[in-house]
Amino acid sequence: MKAFAFALLTGLIVVFSANSFVKSSVTSNSADSTVSEKESTLSDKESALVCPVSKETITGEGVKYEYLGQQFVLCCEGCAKSFNKNPAKYMSGGLKDVVCGMDDGNKEINAVSNGVKYYFCNETCKEKFEKDPDQYLNEFKKK
Repeated sequence: MKAFAFALLTGLIVVFSANSFVKSSVTSNSADSTVSEKESTLSDKESALVCPVSKETITGEGVKYEYLGQQFVLCCEGCAKSFNKNPAKYMSGGLKDVVCGMDDGNKEINAVSNGVKYYFCNETCKEKFEKDPDQYLNEFKKK
């Protein structure tokens, strides 16, 4: 009888321990799932496009805009106009000179063609551009 009671008690301990383990695994997996969903949500928010001009999150597809081969997505046409007036303000990285192709355009040395501002590394490049902007813009697009 003592052996039967001992076996029964041991069996119950094993069953309750296993049940506790299964519950903690399920809880752990649920918590992991919740964390993953939160991480996924954060990733979606972090990857959401932000207009470089207005700094607002872009809803929908936004306005696709290209400046010297670099693609931008802006929230509206108004921001595209602001971008055209002063691209250097909204760009990260070097300013490309469309005449010589160098990445060291100077914010102070610039010219406007068709409402879009372009930057140059020196006055000589600026003067060449001003004589025939279409020639240099077309050549730049071919590169």
